[in-house]
Amino acid sequence: MHRFAKLLIYTLVLLPVKARAEAELTDIIDALRSDERFAAEVTYSATPAHAEGDIRYHISLFSTPARGDSLLDFNYLTQWSRVSDRKSGASNDGFAAYFNGNHFRFLDDRLKEYHYADDRIPFIVAPSIQNASMFIDLYPASIAEELKEMSTDPRSHLTMMEVTSSNGTATICFTAKYKVNGELVRTKEFKFSLPQVLPLEIITVNNPDTDRESSSRAVYSYPTPAPADVEISEAYLAKLFPEAFAEKRLSNMTAEGLVGSPLPSFSLPTATGERYTRERGERFASPTALLIFDPSEAGSAELVSELRHTLEGRSTPLSLIFVSISSNIDNSEQAVPELREGEHLLISGSSLARKCGVSHLPTLLVADREGIVKKVVAPLNREQCLIVLNSMTDPD
Repeated sequence: MHRFAKLLIYTLVLLPVKARAEAELTDIIDALRSDERFAAEVTYSATPAHAEGDIRYHISLFSTPARGDSLLDFNYLTQWSRVSDRKSGASNDGFAAYFNGNHFRFLDDRLKEYHYADDRIPFIVAPSIQNASMFIDLYPASIAEELKEMSTDPRSHLTMMEVTSSNGTATICFTAKYKVNGELVRTKEFKFSLPQVLPLEIITVNNPDTDRESSSRAVYSYPTPAPADVEISEAYLAKLFPEAFAEKRLSNMTAEGLVGSPLPSFSLPTATGERYTRERGERFASPTALLIFDPSEAGSAELVSELRHTLEGRSTPLSLIFVSISSNIDNSEQAVPELREGEHLLISGSSLARKCGVSHLPTLLVADREGIVKKVVAPLNREQCLIVLNSMTDPD
């Protein structure tokens, strides 16, 4: 008899896993930790609290066993394509991969990489980089670890139910309820096929039945088997994603390389406590210049004044976005006093500086209405401000 055949006797019966089905749970966990290769397509949707619509992804999962790796016992390549809420319709693609102490992550049109041989810290300090990439929790080995933690966590109550589908395929479902101080804060449901024990569906609800409720749903399909001859490596990734490795790799990226490309997405606080958010590919109302600067550097206020003076009298409006890498509002406002029409002052902009490959401050980026970078000046000085005007004579 197959080791999972005994589960069929529990048709449509709820069982308290911790007390009466410990052996079955152990079998499921062991099967999810299989040494077999894994490949799946996942339709993923998430509904944030107070959101107008779902955020949807199409995800491809591929993993191979790596039992000798002390950092993670499987190699993986996750690819995703995101379609945001119905209102914007924007889409973003990305991927994340781990193998043999190397991690690559392509997100927001930038390729970041981490190598254990160069720097161990990201791999050993929680949350470790290889365990914190997008959608890694959808892999069978990650699910196995989560189920194991649930079974011993006093805050969770785990139950098991078996259902036989109309076509005769057996499935098994685990439902977990998390309570903190007696309040239900999360429910999570896992559905697996039997006897193969492949994930079929995962549904998560946070803060259920409250005004803070959010949820996600992952539905798996298996159109093709995992390739037997593919090994995840840097060479394989570079062949699969040639543009990302050739043009978007941060290790060899500079701000000047942005010319001809869209500005990356960013969301930063303003000095007045609001938030300025812009998606990649979103149009500007007018041609726009971004000055990324450090307000603590001598001459910042004078540079801002010179830039403003240079742009005065233009027949075509030009917006100015001042991006301070500092979180100190007072210092930032001293450098950019009394905002004018068409100007914005953003703070805590180090993340945007990194996305743009900025290595020298101040750096000026000039974009047209479509958000395409037309000019980069780094580092900018007062004498170079005239370059801005010259570069924007034909803003469209």
